[in-house]
Amino acid sequence: MTQTSALANANICQHLKTAAQTMPAGLAVAVQHVKQGQFNYQEIDFVTLHQQSDMIAKGLIQYGITRGMKAVLMVTPSIEFFSLTFALFKAGIIPILVDPGMGIKNLKQCFAESQPDAFIGIPKAHIARRVLGWGKGSVKQVINVGGSAIQRWLTNATSLETITEIGRNEAYPFEIALLKPDDMAAILFTSGSTGTPKGVVYSHAMFEAQINALKHDYGITPGERDLATFPLFSLFGPALGMASIVPDMDASKPITANPAYLFAAIEQYQCSNMFVNPALLERLGQAGEQSQHKLNSVKRVISAGAPATISSIKR
Repeated sequence: MTQTSALANANICQHLKTAAQTMPAGLAVAVQHVKQGQFNYQEIDFVTLHQQSDMIAKGLIQYGITRGMKAVLMVTPSIEFFSLTFALFKAGIIPILVDPGMGIKNLKQCFAESQPDAFIGIPKAHIARRVLGWGKGSVKQVINVGGSAIQRWLTNATSLETITEIGRNEAYPFEIALLKPDDMAAILFTSGSTGTPKGVVYSHAMFEAQINALKHDYGITPGERDLATFPLFSLFGPALGMASIVPDMDASKPITANPAYLFAAIEQYQCSNMFVNPALLERLGQAGEQSQHKLNSVKRVISAGAPATISSIKR
């Protein structure tokens, strides 16, 4: 099969399906939670992630969010974030992913430009949506993820549990939506740190090209484990057959991450890959240098977002 014909049936979730078939019990995602100095981890394997995203995709379609529609996704890095994102891709629904650190004014502008049909988020995001009028005029369906009983009530949204239950009651095997190479797959908004945030339209062909580049240029192989400090990059992990290990940190402000938390996650899962921005790379290097801490399992570090300094790379 030529590359052109292969991309005629493109969807990033085909890689997740393959991983679920070839290494079903393999770790797909682990999310770190630190409470009172104790490190806990929530885990999901490839076959469960595949099944859960199938159920959510069915539920979304039955709920009325269908192929070609656009949905804002404002969910903190979690198992639900992965299940939801892959569900949206599977159903051919276009996720709109924004950096929450870009500021209220910029967020409202992003939603005005992208005209989302649905809004999926944590209670905090929904309350802000209602108060500040995000997506007013275009958003028709709203889904809430997590929170307390009072928070869920304030969102005035359908719960993710309800959507999942709807999907669970649909017995038919789910078929991944196959799109043309240039069909819109996602809209990703930049942080706006160097100016006005801009929406970048991604196609599945672009995702495929990035997955191939990561696989071949960096030699990433199935079964590896990646310390994922950037939510968007972490989605490539399961698509590469690599587990995404998500540390307990504010992804919108990576420089505030606690190095001890990241070191603990790397040690717990013996991560071979690490994706960090240059500022966090410098912070980790300094912390490791001060404590003489060595990351013996890490064999590859990928950094993006700005140039990394020579001193950071050396550390």
